[in-house]
Amino acid sequence: MVAVPSGTVTFLFTDIEGSTRLWETYPHAMSRAHAQHDALTETVITGHDGYLFKRVGDAACATFDRARDALEAALEIQRLLREIAWESGFPGLHVRMALHTGDAELREGDYFGLTLSRVARLLSAGHGGQILLSQVTHQILCDEPPMEVSFDDLGCHRLKDLQRAEGIFQVVHPSLTREFPALRTLDARPNNLPVQLTSFVGREQELAQVAERMATGRLLTLTGAGGTGKTRLALQLAANQVEDYPGGVWFIDLAPVLSPDLVAQTILTTLRLKEDPTRDALDVVMEYLADKAALLLLDNCEHLIDASATVAKKLLQSCNDLRILATSREPLRITGEQVFRIPSLGVPPESAQAEPELAAILPQYEAVRLFMDRALAVQPAFELTSANAPALAQLCIHLDGIPLAIELAAARMRAMTLEQIAARLDNRFRLLTSGDRSALPRQQTLRSLIDWSYDLLSPVEQAMLRRLAVFVGGWTLDAAEQVCAGDPLEEWEILAFLTSLVEKSLVNCLPDDEGEMRYTLLETIRQYALERLEESDDGEAVRKRHYRYFWKIGAMLDWNPSDFTPEQWKLARRCPFERDNARAALAYGFQRPDSVLFFYSFHLPDQELQRYLERYLDIQGFTFTPEFYNAARRLNAIYHQQGNFDAEDALLRQILDMVREANHTECLFRSLKDVTGLAFHRHDTETLHAVIAEMEAIARQTDNAAFQADCMITTGMTYFMMGEFTRAQRIYSEALANLEPHVLLQHRPFLLYSIGHAAFAAGDLVTAHCSILQPHSAPMICLNASSVMLPVSNSATPTRARITAVRLPTIGIPNTNQFSPWPSTVMRISRWLRRMIFAQRVS
Repeated sequence: MVAVPSGTVTFLFTDIEGSTRLWETYPHAMSRAHAQHDALTETVITGHDGYLFKRVGDAACATFDRARDALEAALEIQRLLREIAWESGFPGLHVRMALHTGDAELREGDYFGLTLSRVARLLSAGHGGQILLSQVTHQILCDEPPMEVSFDDLGCHRLKDLQRAEGIFQVVHPSLTREFPALRTLDARPNNLPVQLTSFVGREQELAQVAERMATGRLLTLTGAGGTGKTRLALQLAANQVEDYPGGVWFIDLAPVLSPDLVAQTILTTLRLKEDPTRDALDVVMEYLADKAALLLLDNCEHLIDASATVAKKLLQSCNDLRILATSREPLRITGEQVFRIPSLGVPPESAQAEPELAAILPQYEAVRLFMDRALAVQPAFELTSANAPALAQLCIHLDGIPLAIELAAARMRAMTLEQIAARLDNRFRLLTSGDRSALPRQQTLRSLIDWSYDLLSPVEQAMLRRLAVFVGGWTLDAAEQVCAGDPLEEWEILAFLTSLVEKSLVNCLPDDEGEMRYTLLETIRQYALERLEESDDGEAVRKRHYRYFWKIGAMLDWNPSDFTPEQWKLARRCPFERDNARAALAYGFQRPDSVLFFYSFHLPDQELQRYLERYLDIQGFTFTPEFYNAARRLNAIYHQQGNFDAEDALLRQILDMVREANHTECLFRSLKDVTGLAFHRHDTETLHAVIAEMEAIARQTDNAAFQADCMITTGMTYFMMGEFTRAQRIYSEALANLEPHVLLQHRPFLLYSIGHAAFAAGDLVTAHCSILQPHSAPMICLNASSVMLPVSNSATPTRARITAVRLPTIGIPNTNQFSPWPSTVMRISRWLRRMIFAQRVS
């Protein structure tokens, strides 16, 4: 009889590929083939000192003391299967295999632990006839492999347990096929499923039920109280089904989103789609997903329930191959929705505490396994014994099997015994254990659990947790120091207390792209702490400090980026991650005139920015201040970009009235220039001439050289629009000749462009060709659609109208926004112009 391997062992898992189809198509032949397969695998595994401990359907699960024995058994099984002469018409069995080495707990002839999950995921990545090894098993075998065996390194792949990437190797042997399709891992399809730092425990039954419902409908909503594990279950289901969605599997985190208007925008951003300021974000998303078999995971919909339902309905109506998996505390309540309520994890019955072998019985319950897994992570010496088993059973029962509560309790194993935790829990939840627990809302149960965790904190830690709740979407250490400091917390103490909250699993942290640690709260914890903040005396002060902190960031970035210091650039790179914090601060201080800085520095999407600016202008009223004026001009620019010229016209009239009343000459000139932009789009030459006259009067009155340049350029553009190209070229040339040097430096590229453009439009091809052949200081040209920009040397004179850009609708230059090497493109333009000149002279 083979000894049962224990401790560190090598697992061999096998599975028949396509067995369901074979059973359905060839039931009788498959029955006989399956019997042959079972007998063969058992004989070979036993013959190589292996222990076949389980069969699950068509899969065989075995352990070996030595990795080499496991590999030799796998090779022999594959060889013997290839030698079988299967019945006529039956395609045969193609078996995939996986080997992984690690520790596992042996109980009653079966194994438990993360190692088994890992080898199962490795097996699911392979194909029939393929043998895969984990990196740890490969390291054991690579020094002395069996004869004629080598290994192909298939690289690192994320398996469907959503944890760290695994190095995978394929066994190569003359008797094995070497070429297989790509591995069935998370990398096989586009997705953004986040890496999970802890293992997925239990939920096998729920996963199967949810997968079955997903197969029969296009919208499934997982509901349940906060902390029941809706998000984790949804992520695991998405990972399991990633192969079914060629269009990708996308995790849309709505937890930090505050406004219903931003649900579609968040989906657009997650899908990395380009924003179109002239279109609604949802229309862009629907167009992209229209022909894609994709899965969207809309997470934490409860606070945006109406908007989430509307968006989901429109997406499903317009995208036939799209499926949506949502998590929420309540259903979306739209047609076609299936709802699956996530139960708590399984807990032992009250009567189980009287069992004499309680320690052996408890691991069959999911809540117990979850606690043990998390407790071992913080206290490696922990083990379940007959002495502490009653305390663990009591803890899981009193916590109702809610995963978040169990994880919070397990985190206390760093400093408390299991018996101490259970004793405190019993005292804290006396009301819950003595009443009708099934009648209490799960929200209240979860709140009580967090109350308990909160009460275990010191008064200073409690203040710290309350104040951290003001952050939305996370924060940095610097932000915590600036916002949370204040009686009873000194700034220099923030790091210590923040670290303490991280260790107690109340705060999460991960490094960002800049190498700086970024901290977050679980949304349930944040909502709880936010309520506590509202109840405290320092809520207003904390919100004000939060507002001022992000206002300062906005103020630091309210400058020309070309003048940024390294510190400013670092802040600028952080801004996309701080948009939700900026929105929260803006919601607090919106009526303050200086809040306008938030509008620009955090790069909010144009449609959102438009809503903020319209509301800001409405609240502040048209009273001139520099901040208000800049906000109004920014809104005007958005209207212009959208082509909303009627709204732009109305806003410009209000701005002009305001600056005339304020008698602010410089702002009046800028606004008149904005009016010319609208007039150009409307081809309104009458307005252009009238506005230019007023601009010229201001330029003369102020003797402002920059104003004079704007007047000349605008006049030239007007005549060009009217078709008077020669007159436009003359005005541009006069500007080039007469402008002051410091003004000319700024306007020279555009003036040279405009001179060349006008010359080309007037048919002066010789001048255009002559200009191209002149030396240039910058050997680069910018191609943008049919416009070609040619930088020229500063020695250009107005008497030789050198062209710097021409419209070339027939030259065949590709439409691109990237820079191309200067010489080759100039020669192409030169050759084209020479042909045009020759044709012109011949005709």
